Order: sequence, then C-alpha cells, then structure tokens
Amino acid sequence: MGACCSGGAKEWNVREVSPRLTGIINQMCSEVGTGDAATRKAALQSKAKTIALAAKYNYEDVAWQTVIDACRSSSVNTQMAAAFADMTVKKMERCETEDPSEIKMVAAWMRADADTSGTVTAKELAVVFKSLNVPSTADRLKSLVAKHDKQGDGLTFAEFRELWKQMDSHPELEALFSKYTANELMLIGDLERFVTIEQREDAAKATEVMAKYGVGDADTGDTGLSKAKFVEWLLSADFNNILNQPRTQNVVHDMTQPLHRYFIASSHNTYLTKHQLHGESSTDMYRDVLLSGCRCVELDCWDGPNGSPVVYHGYTRTTRIRFEDCIKVINEYAFRASVFPVILSLEVHCEPEQQQQMAQIMRDVFHNTLQSAVHTGPYSDADLSPAALKGRILVKGKLGRAPEEEGVEDDDGSGSSVSDEKDAQIVRNRAEAKAGAKHKKPVHPDLAAIVFLTGVKIKDPVEGVNRLPYEIVSMPEGVINDQWESDPETLAELNKRMLTRVYPAGHRISSKNYHPQKAWNMGAQIVALNYQTKESPELRLAVGKFRDNGGSGYLLKPRPLRLVGTAWNDYKGTEPTSKLQVTVVRGWAIPKPGRREKGEVVDPAVHVAFSGVPEDAVTKAQTESVRDNGYNPKWDFTKQFTLRSVDMACMVLQVRDDSGDVLGEAIVPASCIQQGYRTVALWDREMKPTNAGVLLKMTWLEGGPEPLTTAVQLRSAGAPAAGKADDPRRLSKSSAASHGNSRRSPAAGGGHPLLAKQDGALSEKNLLLGEVVKGFWGDQYWVARVVGKEPENHFVVLFEDGSRCTLQGSDIQPLLPPTHPAVPYHYNQEVYAAWGDDGWFPAVVSYINEDTTCAVEWQDGSGWNTVPLEYLRPA
Repeated sequence: MGACCSGGAKEWNVREVSPRLTGIINQMCSEVGTGDAATRKAALQSKAKTIALAAKYNYEDVAWQTVIDACRSSSVNTQMAAAFADMTVKKMERCETEDPSEIKMVAAWMRADADTSGTVTAKELAVVFKSLNVPSTADRLKSLVAKHDKQGDGLTFAEFRELWKQMDSHPELEALFSKYTANELMLIGDLERFVTIEQREDAAKATEVMAKYGVGDADTGDTGLSKAKFVEWLLSADFNNILNQPRTQNVVHDMTQPLHRYFIASSHNTYLTKHQLHGESSTDMYRDVLLSGCRCVELDCWDGPNGSPVVYHGYTRTTRIRFEDCIKVINEYAFRASVFPVILSLEVHCEPEQQQQMAQIMRDVFHNTLQSAVHTGPYSDADLSPAALKGRILVKGKLGRAPEEEGVEDDDGSGSSVSDEKDAQIVRNRAEAKAGAKHKKPVHPDLAAIVFLTGVKIKDPVEGVNRLPYEIVSMPEGVINDQWESDPETLAELNKRMLTRVYPAGHRISSKNYHPQKAWNMGAQIVALNYQTKESPELRLAVGKFRDNGGSGYLLKPRPLRLVGTAWNDYKGTEPTSKLQVTVVRGWAIPKPGRREKGEVVDPAVHVAFSGVPEDAVTKAQTESVRDNGYNPKWDFTKQFTLRSVDMACMVLQVRDDSGDVLGEAIVPASCIQQGYRTVALWDREMKPTNAGVLLKMTWLEGGPEPLTTAVQLRSAGAPAAGKADDPRRLSKSSAASHGNSRRSPAAGGGHPLLAKQDGALSEKNLLLGEVVKGFWGDQYWVARVVGKEPENHFVVLFEDGSRCTLQGSDIQPLLPPTHPAVPYHYNQEVYAAWGDDGWFPAVVSYINEDTTCAVEWQDGSGWNTVPLEYLRPA
C-alpha cells in the first residue's frame, strides 16, 4: 500500500495489533446484513480485504504474509476467518478493488481505538488527527465529536465513519460532477463529455472508467459513476495519473538511430554504496541500478590477488569486490528493466595479464550478449542503434597504451577543501599515488578486441568535427561548466558526431551530485550520476526524466541536439513554443518532515518549476501555505508557464512545509503530461512512494507534446504523404464541397430553412498552435497538429512523419470538439437531423459551434452539415 497515512510506519507488535484486529473484525462483521449465502460471502470477503489493507496501511514495513496470518488468527467469526483463509500474498499485492477512503477510515479507527473499547474519545481522536496532519483545534474537535457522538460516551464505529465522510469530502470535485449531470449517477454519455472536454481524451476512455468504477442503479438498471466513485477515479494515481501511460509504459521513440543521438541513463562509480573515499563496495549496487533502468554502469578495475581483478575506488579505503562477481550480477540483471544495450564503462588500471583475465571473464559470462568491437570492420549507423543492439553488452574502454583515467586534477578532489582530516589525508595520499603511477600500460589485445565504444582524449571540442559515432570522450563536470559559460555550441556540435561521458568532480567525496541539465542542454549523452545518493535532487531529476519512453533508459535527443546542420539552440525564437496552464487544486495525506509520526501538523505549500533549457527554468510558482492541514489541503492556484523546448523540460513539483522541508515531490517529463484533472503521486526524498498526492488541472494552451497516435492514424486512414505549403495535393479553397455539405438542397420554399453557413463547421477558425485536428482527405479523415497559420483562414499542419500540408479552415476541426452548456447534445452522440422537406435523417454530432449550432455527419456517408438545434432530436 505504500507509506502509512501518518507518514511513517509503526513498529509491529503482535500483542498490540491482535486485539485491534479482533475489534475491527467484529465491528465490520456486524455491518453485514442478512441475505443469501453468496451475497453474504461476497460482503464478508470485501470487508476482510478492507481490514487487511488497512492493517498494511498502518504497518507498511510488515510483510503481507504476517498481516494475513494476524488477520486469520484474530478472527473469531468463522465466516470472516474463511474469508481471510482464502487470502494470498499475491492477491493482496494486486488488490485494487476496495474503496481507498474506506481503507484509510478503518486504518484510522484501528489506531484511534487504542484501548479496543469499541469507542473513540475526543482525546484519542486528537492524537490520531495530529498524526494524520488533520486540522484539529480544540474547538473543531469539540464541534465534530458533539455533532456525531449521539450517546455522549464516545464515537462508535458507525459514528466515526460518518465523521470521516464529512472530513473526507471534496466539494470542488462534487461540483465538477454536478456540472455534467444533475442525476445521482453520471451515465456514459455524460462521462464521455467530461472525458473529451475536461480530460482531452478520446471518448473511448469513458468506457474504461465505467468498467472499473461504475455502479448499478437498482431502480433503473443503469450503470454510472456515483459522486464518490467519480472522486475516487480522479484521485487515483493508478488510473488517473498525470503521466501519459502510453509514453511511460511503452517505447515510443525512434530507436533506430546511432547511440550518440540519445540521452542514456548513466551511473558513476556504480559499485559504491555511499562515500567515495571509505565507503563499502557491493555488487548489489549493479543489481539496484540496472533494475532502475540505468543503461551505463562503471567498473574501476585493478589488479587483485591470485590473478583475479578487483573493483574498487583506487587509492582509497573503499572495500574491494571481485570483477567476476560484478560481471555475473550485471549479466543476471542487465535486461530485466529494459531490453536496450547496457554499456560497461571500464576504468582499467590492471596490468596486461589481468586485462586478459577480464576479457576472458566477460566472454565466459556474457557469451553471445557481448557485442564485438565495431572499430575492426565496416559499419553503418543502423549497426550502432539501440534497436540493433537490443540485449547486448557494450564495453567502453581505451585502445591505446594510456589507462582509462578520469582527469587527475579533478578526480582526486585536491582542488577543494575537505573538512574531515582523515578524508583530507586520503585525498593527499591518492594524489601522490596517482602522480607516481604515470607509466602507461599497454592494452591487452584480448580486451581491445571487445571494446565497442572507444575512449579518446580531446583537448578542444572543436576536434570533434572529424570524430566517429562510436568514439567517446570523458569530461568532468568542471569542464562542462566552463564550456557552458564560454562556448556551449561547440560542445553541442561535437555531441552530434560522437559520445560524451560526464562525471562528478573529485571533491564530491560524500557522493553528492552535480546538476545534469547543463550537460544535457549541450547534448551530452552519458551524464553519469551517483545513484548511491538517492536523496540527491539531481538524481531524482534524472530518474524522473527517464520515465519517458517506457523507462527504457534511452531518450532520443531533440532535433537541434542530434542533427548536424541544425542550430543547437533552435528552441530560441520570438514566439514561445508551448504554453502550459497549471492549476493546483488540492492535496491529501501530506506527511510530516522525514515521514515522522510525531510533531506538529504541517503547513503545506506547493512549489512548481521546470528544469530544461535556460529560458524554461525562469518561471517558478508557489501556492500559499495551508495552515495546520496536511490531510486535505486545498489551494486553487493557477499559473501559466512558457516552454521553449517541451522535449527537454521536466516539471518539478514539491510540497514543502513553512520550515522549507520537502514533504513530497514528483518529477514529470513535460512530454508525458496529460491534460485535464490529474493526480500527481508524491515520492519522499529517497524516491520511495508515499500515499500522498496532489490533484492538478493541466491545460496546454499552445503547443505541447507531439501526439503519439498520429502516425498510426495517418497510415490507417490513407492520409497524404509528404507535402509542403506549395504541394499540389493540398486542398484548394474550392474543394471543400467535395468533402462535405453534399446532401441536396431542400425544396424551394420548404419549411426547414438551411443555415446559411455551409462551408464547414466554422467559417473562421480559432485554432491554437499545437492543437490536434482532424480533417477530410477524399472519403477519409486524417489527424495532425497545427504548426502555423497563414492568411485567408489557412493552417499549416504537421504529420508525425515530418510531412506538412497547408489546408483551409473549413476542412479541419479540433480532434476534441468543445461543448456548450446550452446544447443538450454531446460529441459523437447519435441524433436525427431535419433536412428541408425530405424528413429526418440519422446523423452523429461531430462538433458544437460557439453559436450553439451543431455540425453533424450523416450516417449514410453523404457528408456533413451545420444545423440549428431545432432541427435536431435524439436518436
């Protein structure tokens, strides 16, 4: 279930927990009414699931099997005991069917009824409310208890539930529900309108939502969403996440380009668990890093005893681990999180004999997954692509005599002060040892034969003009910072031709990280970070960024950073590329600092900023603090952000206390932001999930991410191929009639006059740049994005394959049509429409105009027309 509602797991104490379980089991059993055996059994099973989930909610660190066993042993009701006996760990780990609000209520009751008396006093309520970050002034508590405690001797379970419902209300979301229906249930048609208008999704999404959250009306037999289920859906991080799941769960980028055209998730000194000078080394780090989606790991290789090479941070007190053990772990976990190639960044300090042993170990362990060297024969760009190298291990190393070194003057940490004297002495000893080890060691031919990415030295980025795509240069963060200040364009040009690996400065002995954005902004592919420091905000940014493209660890760089002949800063211009409006609606379950249980109730505020190109990092926003309320704070705050490069931007959302402590955080790639009311699930500072969340309303006012489905829809619809503004295949102004308005005119003087506007859904379009549109081409329609406006109501549209076409406004309309409160019809609704004296004909509503007329498509395929409301009736 994630973190407990208090923000910190309590210690499991069987003597304490068992009576509480017994008490709540008896309470909930008493709520199961009479009925047939099947109905009663289903109700008991649902209650049992809720109790087990509530126990796990309170004790997150306790194993599921322990929770289940405790529930079984605590049940004195035989039928409930049978329900618990049917539970398995697998079932409960996948359980998503129970009401989250009910689970939190039961969890709170279990903690409030500490003496298992069956009632909760105002004093007990105050303790629980404080742990939950619920506003709990003495006057408010007195009022709440007085309102619900009917007997005056403490809140019963039923009374506690009623109090919880009041406390857990969502008036702003209930008002949103009422905007789309005046009934108790939101039926499928109303839900389709909400999905298309507010969420900017296809109407088919409504069917998915209804299948999961719909409830039946016993009187009418209708299925719909109740207010409670509507709220539950909107606040679900699983089913209504801000992250675009097609992008975060699937590989959506072109993976057939050479490696140097991608950003690659990368780790520095992967083997270290913490400190750079005296920390432990562990093979477990390779497992953890690879499972997180990282695709480039580092091994510092040194001569070991008995001819067996070892891995450790040279000339320090870090512990040593066997090279062979590292390789075996890498082999086991390399392709579990991603099928795309893993790069082994070797820093080799071994004598040739142990280099040969390293090569043999890699051949023996990796077998056919070890990619052979590319520098020994002919190759093509396709041979160097992630797609061609799926499931392959790529070795990065030197071919010459010099060992693979990371700049002595930067890596030894001597350029900065070290406060701890023991650490300072290690730094001095390390610098002296490295200075005395300048002799060059030849690279053994066996090791050179398996080097795929060739390490080279470059004195000046200008030298990169003639470099090869499989060559790679290593640069410390200091060089990157200097290059950013002096000549970023030159390094960006180098990175269009070869690879660059960036690593932390040597003074970061505590494994802190540098900010990776400057390196990314200059196109550096392998920006290596210390994954062992999970509380590092820089690492959290990188992990968030690489959630795009299915978490594959590879992100195709934007065109200006990957293609020779394009300016590296093409994102700069006089017009903003995209404009995003962010509304912070509300939050819930915001924990105390450090997820502690004790302490004062927090005063949360939401901070929103973007990391990306410099122009996109300028605007920041902050809500007001909500005093003494971490349970359900409401902000209702709106801010607009201008983004020059959506592909490079990440939204950084933090919930902070007045003290400045970060209470929860989320990193969302701008390319993955879904529009509409969306839930943002919050991590803690160590990237562990919490139960806390924030509801945002996101609106791309201009531009936004490129749609993923355009290319598929275009190909299936037989859309035009590449076309420019002067393409003879584009629609002319006079061709609109062949694509619509083809139903014959009414009889002269007939009783049903035609609307005068017959040249399209809207004669003068008000389409936004970046808006997704659809239009007709022959007898079929295509989907594209508006990228430009031209005189006389013409628009330039872009297909995902890069082709463009100029079309007149009468031939296109937004993919997600608007609605109007005065119009009783919605998009895609089947209707009958009057046409002259010919009668009524079946049609489908395709657009609702600002003047409340409707554009309809005739179901006999004869085209479409715009008709007034009085000439429409439901089908």
